Amino acid sequence: MLNRLQKYSKELLLICTFLIFYGHSINLWGFFHDGYLYAALGKNFPWDSWLIPSQSASQFHEFSHHPPLFFILEGVFFKLFGSSFAAARIFGSLWVLASALITFHFIKKNYNSILASVSSILLLTLPSLMKKSRFPNMDQALLFSYLTCLLIYFEAYRNRSSKTMALSGLFWGLSLLIKGLSGVLILPLVFIHQLMVRKSLRFLLEREIWVAFIVGGLVFSLWPISLFSIGRFDIFLSYLDFQLFSTAISGRGETELNFFLYFFHLLKSAPHICFLTLLSVYLFVKGRIKEFREFYFFNLVCVVSYLLILSCMKFKYSHYLIPIYPFLSILAGFSVYSLVEKNLKRVTISYVAILIISFVVLFPLGVTNKVKRDKEVYEISKLFKSLERVPRNWVIVDNSYSYWAISGLSSYLYGANPYNLNSDEARKKALSLSDTLFVTRGSLMSSELKKSYKPLMSVESDLKFWVPKKSLKRKIE
Repeated sequence: MLNRLQKYSKELLLICTFLIFYGHSINLWGFFHDGYLYAALGKNFPWDSWLIPSQSASQFHEFSHHPPLFFILEGVFFKLFGSSFAAARIFGSLWVLASALITFHFIKKNYNSILASVSSILLLTLPSLMKKSRFPNMDQALLFSYLTCLLIYFEAYRNRSSKTMALSGLFWGLSLLIKGLSGVLILPLVFIHQLMVRKSLRFLLEREIWVAFIVGGLVFSLWPISLFSIGRFDIFLSYLDFQLFSTAISGRGETELNFFLYFFHLLKSAPHICFLTLLSVYLFVKGRIKEFREFYFFNLVCVVSYLLILSCMKFKYSHYLIPIYPFLSILAGFSVYSLVEKNLKRVTISYVAILIISFVVLFPLGVTNKVKRDKEVYEISKLFKSLERVPRNWVIVDNSYSYWAISGLSSYLYGANPYNLNSDEARKKALSLSDTLFVTRGSLMSSELKKSYKPLMSVESDLKFWVPKKSLKRKIE
């Protein structure tokens, strides 16, 4: 038993790192507003029309901004394990764990186990990745498919294997099915790498490259072909209009190009990784990195090419960087793994001590287990226990609260249909909707409505949830 533990000690250390830094707030109430949306799209997935995700009857009834694969997988996960804040975070974080284990296994098998450990731990401890993993999002799954696709491609390039290259095409197609146009960025990375190592365009004449391209294209085409077969190709056209024309080409209305924004973000969010990466580049240029130079160069091409392409886009989000994090971590790992190898016992003991301290701070002490997202809503939601059932329709009146936060939150937690209306519209909607909850700052829209509704409120804010009196189980003082 002890020998087996020693044999897999590096894997155990990696899993412990994941459990401590990603599990400490697993059941914490609240998401970033996109997290509510993506969780709701999975929980409320319409299995009778599974090609078109749906948040609710009133908002994103037919969601066409992204392909459905991620939400199908999320919906299946919720069917098996239930839907909760913990379940949603686990679903998202498992992609990160799988990516770290793949990184570790690939480098250990082909290069060096210490480099594998250092790179994988650096990946898991990236502050921005830990932060983004506090809610379920497609970029976690895209991280997995990007990494798998590019590592398989590199393996195929090294071994000149057409079957392996076709397999990389399969994972490229899955990247497209997970987040559509974001998966397209794999193509220029492969193109630039081939151009840099071959120093000519003759690789474009090779059958293996085109087989991989065709396989990926066929995998992605399953979505629009399926939509066409049920007479809903308009969903795919709507997707292209939003992602290609509105976002990629028009930049969602952004007029200025801040080319260095992503570079500044990396320096701010992960200065240690940036320092180690720049150090490794210096060592590589000076010829001090003598082992695995081909693999190092591949990772360098991936990181630099991806950053340059993203930086040329007007519309920017920090989570667009997530797919390239493993390659950035590998570059950083190259700068220190030989030093770690020489002092392995001391470094291991020190890191285990860090994990123990982190565990005590994050779990028994619960330093981070405090509700910060939508705290007002959280406090009021505790009063829902006084209701026979939570109303199905939620009306946010006069922008009394962030609509996009309450929209996804109400649909995910309570299966609600959200509406964003002004006072006059809300008054009219009250006549046509039953089973309705109104969200206001202050009084309700009319004295007539007050006769039928009772406010739920927190003592710490002026936010009020007006619920039908007939929905109350008991009188609220």
